[in-house]
Amino acid sequence: MRIPLMLSILFVVIGAVSAHTATPQPTPEPDTHPKILLQMSTFSPWAIMLNKDMTAYYVSLFTLYDDGQVFYYQESPNTLLEGQYYQITVDAQDFMSQFDLAELAVLDNEYIEKGLMDANTNVLKIYLPDTDSYKKIRVYGLTIPDALKRVFDTIFKFVTQPHDEAVVWTPRYVWLHLMPPTNQRTVEEQAIVDVDTQFLFEQAFAGQIEYQTPETLADGFSVLLHYDLYMTHLNPLLNWDKVRIRTSDTQLWRYWVEVVPFLP
Repeated sequence: MRIPLMLSILFVVIGAVSAHTATPQPTPEPDTHPKILLQMSTFSPWAIMLNKDMTAYYVSLFTLYDDGQVFYYQESPNTLLEGQYYQITVDAQDFMSQFDLAELAVLDNEYIEKGLMDANTNVLKIYLPDTDSYKKIRVYGLTIPDALKRVFDTIFKFVTQPHDEAVVWTPRYVWLHLMPPTNQRTVEEQAIVDVDTQFLFEQAFAGQIEYQTPETLADGFSVLLHYDLYMTHLNPLLNWDKVRIRTSDTQLWRYWVEVVPFLP
């Protein structure tokens, strides 16, 4: 849920994140961007342990917009769990015609295969024009309905094949998601990264903050950062054994990072 900028300023002033007062810069004019028709994102628990890049933990694997733009992530054939984002244009209507949206609309929201360990989690987001809404489906495992399997197979085939017209794409933004710890266990000092709120809310701030709930900060929040500044200053500090971000003497957060192509 997006919260007005004034609440973001109040959030910093009252010291909930840091004793240092850091005022976010004015929100820029949002990009005029098309509607997402189909998106798949992948949580990969092994990615950050092998390449130590937090942007590899949650990958925006494939995003199709209604103007035909596609942003996708393709793994390197020579380097395990490393890859590059690309951009290409397709016929959006033709691409979506491959799928039975009516059947997808009534599927369960989760398909979790019990007994499976350390596998990727895939999150599918599908636009349903009949209701002007989105269907989100979380999948952990391989046992899924045929209609869903067709979407998965089509996307995986697309992102693994070469495309002559594709161009390398550099992301513009990342969401840094900060969440309260789920338990009170002691975290060793070497597993904590200190992050100055001036960097989050001024230097790298891209104009948007989302709180999980408007009534409390306890449920966490997300801050939109410029990709280049995040990659230069913050990403080198984060890896699989850095389990918490600290924004004040008493405030620790669990975290994850999400690459996004446009201002939300």
